[in-house]
Amino acid sequence: MSKRKRTFLLAFALALMVAVAAAQVPATLAYFTDVDRAEMNGVVDLAWKTEIHEKVVDNNKHVTIENTGDTDVVVRVAVYAGTNVSVSGEDWTSKDGWWYYGKILAPGETTSELLAEVIAADMPQTDFNIVVVHESSRVVYENNTTLKKPAGWALVPEVK
Repeated sequence: MSKRKRTFLLAFALALMVAVAAAQVPATLAYFTDVDRAEMNGVVDLAWKTEIHEKVVDNNKHVTIENTGDTDVVVRVAVYAGTNVSVSGEDWTSKDGWWYYGKILAPGETTSELLAEVIAADMPQTDFNIVVVHESSRVVYENNTTLKKPAGWALVPEVK
């Protein structure tokens, strides 16, 4: 094959590849520039809602959780404070850094009080916070007698 013929075939192949690539540009641009708008006229409801109620009395924090949703829930609370704070509550159990409420919370019900109490009488007069974080999860049964633990939870109440 002559050098001239080889150059012509190479140029023809290159031109063919450019033409094929150019033909794909509109499809590619359509992929990257396509826009679709959606409107939502409804309300998204996760079916469970809880509210935390915190009351500070004499530098002690009194915490309750209220189920304001439409379904039964389980509740846990984490309390972040210094070493001079003691946490306690009836129906509450401490495990893995969380305080788990020992009963299923029905809609409209409120937990018993969890108390974060300052225990050092000689504590310096400085500002500090007792930070309370709560989580709740919808009650899901594995069978009629056992609750399914939410992911990452160590405890759930026993079904009675």
